[in-house]
Amino acid sequence: MNTDLYSELKAGNLIVTGNNRLARHLTLQYGREQQLRGAAAWLDPAILPWSVWVKQVWYQARLNPSAAGLPRQLLSETQASLLWEQVIEELGELHPTDNPMALAGLASHSWTLRHQWLLSAAELHQEAYSPDQRAFADWSDAFSKRCKHRNWLTADELPAAVTEAFQAGLCDLKQPLCLVGFDELNPAQQQLVDAVHASGAKVRIIQPKGNPQRCLQAVFDDPEAELEAAAEWARDKLERHPGESVAVLVPDLQQRATEVRRFFMDSLMPDWRATSGAFLPPLNLSIGQSLADKGMISTALRLLTLPWRALPFGEISLLLRSPYVGDFAAERNQRAAAEIALRSRSVVALRAGAISFHIREQAPLLAQLLLGVPQWSKSALPSSWAADFSGLLKYCGWPGDQLPESSEYRAFTKWQALLEQLSSLDAVLGKVSAAKALRVLRSLTANTLFQTEGNPDAVQIMGLLEASGQEFDHLWLCGLTTNAWPQSSQPDPLIPFTLQRKRNMPNSTPAITHRFAAKLMRATLASCREPVVSWPRFRDDEELQPAPLPVADVIPWQPDSVAADSYQTTIFVTRALDAVSGDDDIPPPIPEGQKVYGGAGLLAQQAACPARAFVERRLGARELRKAVSGLDPMTRGELMHEVLERWYTAYPDSSSLVTMSADVRASRLEALIAEMFAPRISREQGVLAIVTEQEALRLQLVVEQFFDLEVTRAPFTVAGTEEPRSVSIGGLDLQLRLDRLDRLTGGEMLVIDYKSSKISASRWAPPRPLEPQLPLYAVTQGADGIAIAQ
Repeated sequence: MNTDLYSELKAGNLIVTGNNRLARHLTLQYGREQQLRGAAAWLDPAILPWSVWVKQVWYQARLNPSAAGLPRQLLSETQASLLWEQVIEELGELHPTDNPMALAGLASHSWTLRHQWLLSAAELHQEAYSPDQRAFADWSDAFSKRCKHRNWLTADELPAAVTEAFQAGLCDLKQPLCLVGFDELNPAQQQLVDAVHASGAKVRIIQPKGNPQRCLQAVFDDPEAELEAAAEWARDKLERHPGESVAVLVPDLQQRATEVRRFFMDSLMPDWRATSGAFLPPLNLSIGQSLADKGMISTALRLLTLPWRALPFGEISLLLRSPYVGDFAAERNQRAAAEIALRSRSVVALRAGAISFHIREQAPLLAQLLLGVPQWSKSALPSSWAADFSGLLKYCGWPGDQLPESSEYRAFTKWQALLEQLSSLDAVLGKVSAAKALRVLRSLTANTLFQTEGNPDAVQIMGLLEASGQEFDHLWLCGLTTNAWPQSSQPDPLIPFTLQRKRNMPNSTPAITHRFAAKLMRATLASCREPVVSWPRFRDDEELQPAPLPVADVIPWQPDSVAADSYQTTIFVTRALDAVSGDDDIPPPIPEGQKVYGGAGLLAQQAACPARAFVERRLGARELRKAVSGLDPMTRGELMHEVLERWYTAYPDSSSLVTMSADVRASRLEALIAEMFAPRISREQGVLAIVTEQEALRLQLVVEQFFDLEVTRAPFTVAGTEEPRSVSIGGLDLQLRLDRLDRLTGGEMLVIDYKSSKISASRWAPPRPLEPQLPLYAVTQGADGIAIAQ
């Protein structure tokens, strides 16, 4: 640990860091240092992130009897965001495609920059050029006016407010202030630090002492090889140097988080996919998972949707299979059966009562529970909705009967905190509908990051900005190509560009962005004795170039650990050796007398994939039917077959088609389809009933067009429809079904096969025909001809 920093902490001085991660890092470092020095116990060090310290000072200032003029309430980030949304909806002449929530996010970010760089309202109006910039200036005025009227203050305005408090003598800093991890102080921070110093308090900025400006550079063929090498290097460092800090930095970690995690978990914990229950992962990834993506929380959001909106099938499926709904252990198998049954019903979307109706036979406990779900149509305060949401979840048995794991308990705790946040929005939102309250809650869960409980000795994986101010024993920077670093400048779209350039605001020009990136890279490389940097030569077919490094001594290097096999490679090589034997693993033949059910589809499966044919036909495994919104292609094909079967059973001679007028034919066909669809339409509800009615109309048009072709043919008689036939090929008894068999005037027999999709003759070609149905008819049925009705 930095000796100057340790001395300050030992003396009881306050350390303020540039971000939360650095505060946690320094707290851990201080504890390790105390252990190394033989301490058995110690007081928690006074280490706070800047945002927490500023709030703390402001709250203390409010306790001063002379602080009557200070705003009474500090708005939370959620409250401020919703207030921005209200202002934009009220003032903005929005296009129908504009998203007020997204605009509120942009405005909130611009508001933050405005106060960090001490931009006045007059400057925003004077320099505004585009309609968006003028709109933001107006929004800012309305937002400020509303906050002043209600005596509110945003977190972005706190540094200026605390500065005024110091200048007015309302604050008294008892201990020296040390700043750590600030590459640059923005104007608002500098103004506050100057006010603290002017009040008589000691202020010190501690910079890392740094290491020699040299680094090792490795080059790899592609990003995958680079990540694999970095993961093996990290594993080697953990094994050889226990207790020392190991970090891997990835500039574009936000886009590559899933890929990076997979490579490192495969190296550090090869059996992680098969590990159940709670475990501490061997890495700390700075990019967290959205709380809304946690199974427990996503189930809660689905349950809260039931009282006011229908759920699509995908959501219903997840709900039926969720262990976080009451009585799951008692009827988990029955709920799985209910989900499979629903797949065959082509469900579009169902409300709670309709779900209960459809699953009542397979899953009676859940069906009964769903019957008690209330219907919400009232308007109420967010605090009232928070209580109603909690009540409904409790009624539904959420979060389930099982004992929660550590991560689930932490997710539950975060959920409770979000409900408290929702309750705090009464003054901002007023009375709202259930849909609005749930939308706000969904937004809160989506924007709340959930990070797996970390192991302090694990590999730290983060972006470059998040590593600012930290020091490491071992450091590897991945993916340093010109595409990833330095990142392109992106000026704020709502603050006038001229104003951004005048104040040298971040990302306002390429020069400023590159200067900041170079400074950050120098500090990062100096945070380790011998850092490693790497880059891939190619990504897919694109040739890449290395990013410039602001150090003089770059040493070409290739990690030794690349030559060593990873755990994963060793496992698979061993498995391959075990599989080598003198006998081929050939499945046993079908026992005599045992039937393998199937027709042409069996041969098609065998041609495409013998393994799948064996699993499905011999072992009885079946792929679940894919659920679609409305009627799936298979069902449509079955309906087409049924209509034609009914028609030609009633009118087998072509003379019937020829003698009927088009109107009579259409009328009779309409009656036949109506009779056939009546039971189906009567049992469907909502959208699916409408879809089914539309399918009947579509079927009428398609069959009428088919009849127009039929009347142009030579006379024929339909000798059979959906004719079952049995054939034996190579000891296999196959069950075939002829769509239609026509007898022509000369006595010839013509097989007709209905196809609702395109077919290519190339798929009949030997040696492994992918669609053997028609060739099979040709060699087994003795027909004079085969035709396709497409």
